[in-house]
Amino acid sequence: MSSLKLYECSDDVCKLLSMLDEGEDITPDTIEMVIGDFKSKAEGVIAYLLNMQSEEAALEEHIKKMQLRKRVIGNKCASIKNYLFINMQRTGIKKIDASNGSFTAFIRKTPGSVEILDEEQLPEKCIKTTRTPDKTAIKTLLKAGVDVPGAKLTYSETLNIR
Repeated sequence: MSSLKLYECSDDVCKLLSMLDEGEDITPDTIEMVIGDFKSKAEGVIAYLLNMQSEEAALEEHIKKMQLRKRVIGNKCASIKNYLFINMQRTGIKKIDASNGSFTAFIRKTPGSVEILDEEQLPEKCIKTTRTPDKTAIKTLLKAGVDVPGAKLTYSETLNIR
């Protein structure tokens, strides 16, 4: 394998194609060598990419496991906190100070939160409205040939590796 970078191999292929377009005489061995260098370098890039994707998948799996563990620990913390809260309420004890001064636990009233009883009765000034385009409906219309002002259907290319 050559020490050229992929973009350098790509430049060589483009130069070769340009020379062929200009009618220059190029030996089949040269064409094979230049394209072979590009394919060989591209193989290395693809192998590296696949390795990185494999590492990404392993990290994703590890993250899922850690998120699950975090959720389990969070639920356990909430359960223990609720257990303490219920028992402090039950006994009427509103405050507990650590004997070494490292923490204080106390029950306090919250500042209050709004509970909506009937949304239909709320005045208009208390309602938020947002305008969000329905991209699925727009795409369906555009594919059917309907002109949708302010929108267009765009296509791009993507690289798939199996």
